[in-house]
Amino acid sequence: MKKVKILFKIVFKISKSYPFIFCILALLNMIQLLFNAYIPKILLDAISQYSLIQCLFITLILISVSKILGILIAYTTKKQLALQEKIRYGIYQSIHEKLNDLPYRYLEDADFLLLKESVLFPMVNQNSITQILNLSLEMVKNILNIIAMSIVLFSLGYEIIIVLALGTLGSLIVNRLSKKTMVKFYQRLIPINREMNYYLNDMVLPKMQKEYRLFQAKEMVMEKLDNVIKQMDDFVHETYFKSGIYNTLLQMISSIESIIIYALILIKTISLQLTVGEFSLYTSSAISIFNSISSIVEKMSRFLQVMNYLQPIEELFNLDNENNGLNKFNESEINEIRFEDVSFKYPKNETYILKHLNFTIHKNEKISIVGLNGAGKTTLVKLLCRFYQPTSGKIYINNQDIQQYDIHSYQQMLSCVFQDFQTFAYSLKENIMPNCKNSQKSLLQQVGLEGIDENIMLNRQFGDDAIELSGGQSQRLAIAR
Repeated sequence: MKKVKILFKIVFKISKSYPFIFCILALLNMIQLLFNAYIPKILLDAISQYSLIQCLFITLILISVSKILGILIAYTTKKQLALQEKIRYGIYQSIHEKLNDLPYRYLEDADFLLLKESVLFPMVNQNSITQILNLSLEMVKNILNIIAMSIVLFSLGYEIIIVLALGTLGSLIVNRLSKKTMVKFYQRLIPINREMNYYLNDMVLPKMQKEYRLFQAKEMVMEKLDNVIKQMDDFVHETYFKSGIYNTLLQMISSIESIIIYALILIKTISLQLTVGEFSLYTSSAISIFNSISSIVEKMSRFLQVMNYLQPIEELFNLDNENNGLNKFNESEINEIRFEDVSFKYPKNETYILKHLNFTIHKNEKISIVGLNGAGKTTLVKLLCRFYQPTSGKIYINNQDIQQYDIHSYQQMLSCVFQDFQTFAYSLKENIMPNCKNSQKSLLQQVGLEGIDENIMLNRQFGDDAIELSGGQSQRLAIAR
């Protein structure tokens, strides 16, 4: 239930009109189904009681009402689909914003990376948000239909309602078992899929292919890929065998239920001497309920299954955002950086990278920090950039604890070129300063990139007129940034 609340809270935030359109569409569909059930009865009764002209007039009215309902439903459906797309992209945006608001430490945490994959996999591969919205609408429509048609059938006797209730209960139990099997399937599938995507996608990236080809890694990678595919194949066969058994049970329940209900309608028709129109009404109502129950059982199973995909979304939104200080970084210049008894170990690791570190850097000093691999040089810079917080001790700028500053204004005052610097698939100018409208030609000239158009796109995956920078040029770009 909590997952449903989180989802519909986000839905309502993105589109306040969607719940209203949702309810209107469900009600219109119920009215249409009820109207369609009564049409044969009305026509058959009219034929036996009225003249030809009167029958034609009644038929004209029925067709007109049917057309009006159809137009209303078509218009409301278009509105619902348009809002649904808005919601889908809005949820993508909400997740993207949440990921960017989380502390940097999560991005180097294997458990969090699996959580992120668990959030994105069903949204991208299963289109889970659209499925949930569509399934919710279909279930509400079917529930309203069952209620309306049950009222019609109840006038014939309570026995039919009891049989329907027992059949529905049996179907729900079987579907619940089926759902548990499919949930386990997708929970195990996500890490397998993540590994397979690494071999199928990441290993064909140009930066990977250089190492892949020079060191003849093909045989090793193909062996690993074969093992993953075999795991998936065995798992899929096992899951779908169980699913087949549950589907067979559902068909048996539905068949037994149908036979009993049709027999009851036939008995009631004979004993109560019902008209042909009434027999038609009750039969069509029973068929409509059968279809609605089958649909709702199937969709309920799928709905609960897809809702389980929202568990990772719930976990993601429950994570605390970056700890943001209260004070804007308004220092016009940095006069002093001071590390005071700073110790640090990475999350989920008991080994300290830095211990009791103390030093001060003054304005205009140029400092080299030298050490062996793994000594903590990059870690020290990450702490200064507030990608991580010290395990103990404090870092000061101009005698102010850096944790007290608003992180966005603070990080705007820092420039850093890491060993694994990245270029983005934007223009050269946008790679230096995002959202900047002013020319960066003078800056490009200072770093030796004056011969390249500042508006040209980087990364040939997005256009033939894009370019790929050399390693040295990419480093110059990172320095310009």
